[in-house]
Amino acid sequence: MPLFISDEELSQLPNDVGAVAERADAYIRELYAELETAKAKADASAITAEQTCSLLEQKFLSLSGEFGSVQSQNGQLQSSLDERLAELAQAQAQKHQLHLQSIGKDGEIERLKTEASELHKSKRQLLEMVEQKDSEISEKNATIKSYLDKIVNLSDTAAQKEVRLSEIEAELVRAQASCTRLSQEKELIERHNAWLNEELTAKVDSLIELRRTHAEFEADMSAKLANVERQYNECCGSLNWHKERVRELENKLTSVQEELCSSKEAAAANEERLSAELLTVNKLVELYKESSEEWSRKAGELEGVIKALETHVNQVESGYKERLEKEASLKIQFEKENADLKAKLEKCEAEIENSRKANELHLLPPSSFTTEM
Repeated sequence: MPLFISDEELSQLPNDVGAVAERADAYIRELYAELETAKAKADASAITAEQTCSLLEQKFLSLSGEFGSVQSQNGQLQSSLDERLAELAQAQAQKHQLHLQSIGKDGEIERLKTEASELHKSKRQLLEMVEQKDSEISEKNATIKSYLDKIVNLSDTAAQKEVRLSEIEAELVRAQASCTRLSQEKELIERHNAWLNEELTAKVDSLIELRRTHAEFEADMSAKLANVERQYNECCGSLNWHKERVRELENKLTSVQEELCSSKEAAAANEERLSAELLTVNKLVELYKESSEEWSRKAGELEGVIKALETHVNQVESGYKERLEKEASLKIQFEKENADLKAKLEKCEAEIENSRKANELHLLPPSSFTTEM
C-alpha cells in the first residue's frame, strides 16, 4: 500500500494513474518541504548551539579572569591581614607600655597633689602676712597724705601770692606802655591834623581853580555849541533851498522830456508824411520823367525840399538831445550837491553830539562844587 494515499482512495481511483501520480507528486513535494524545514531548523539549532557555545566560552573566560582577580585580592587581603595583626601586636605592646607609664604618672600626680596642698598652706600664711603689711602701709599712707595735703595747701597759697604779684607788675608795665602809646598817638594825631589842614587848603584851592577852568570851558563850549547850531540852521536852510531847486529842476526835466517826446512824435509823423509824399513824388517822377523837363525840375525841387525837411528834422532832434543831456547833467550835479550837503549836515550833527558828550563827561555842575565846599 502506498504511503501517500489510503486504500479507500485507491479503490475509488482504480484506473486513474494521473491522479495517483499527482497525489504522489504532491506528497513528494510535501516531503521535500518538510525536509527543507527540518534542515532549516537543524541549521538554526546548530547556529544557536554555536552562539551559546561562544557565549559560554566568553563567560568562562570572564569567570576565569574574575577568579584570578579574586585570588589576587585574596592574597592582598591575606597580606594586609598579616600586617594588621602585626600592627595589633605592636599596639598591644604600646598599650602595655602606656599602662605602665600611666601608673608612674599616677604616682607623680599624687606627689604633686601633696606638694600643692603644702603650697596652698604656705600661700595662706603669706596672704595673711600681706594683709597685715597692707593695713600698716594704709595707715602710713593716710599720715603721708595728710602731710601732703598740708604741703599742697601751703604751696598753693604761695603760688597765688606770686601770681598776684606778677599780675600787679604786669598791670603796672601795661599802664606805663599805654601811657607812652597814648603820648605817641597824641603826637601822631597832631601831625595828622596839621597835614589834613594843609591838604584841605590845597584841595580847596585846586577845587576853586578847577571850577574856574570848568566855567571858562563851559562858556567856550556854549559859544561853540551856539556857532554849531547856527551852522546847522544855515545848512538846513541851504539844504531846503537845494531840495526845492532839485524839485524845480526835476519838474523842468519832466516837462522837457514830455516836450521831447511830443517833438519826437511830431517828427516821426512829419517823417512818415514826408516819406509818403516822397513815395508819391517818386512815383510821379517815374511816371512823368520822360514827358517834360519842367516836371523834372519840380521833382528836383521837391527832392531839395525833402532833403531840407530831413535836415531840419535832424537838427531839431539833435537840439532836443542836447537839451536832454544838459538837463541830465544838471540833475546829476544837483544830486552831488545834495549828497555833499547831507554829508556836511551829518558831520555837523556828529560834532554837536561829540561836544555834548564832552560837556557831560568833563564839566562838573556848580551844585557839586558848593556841596564839596
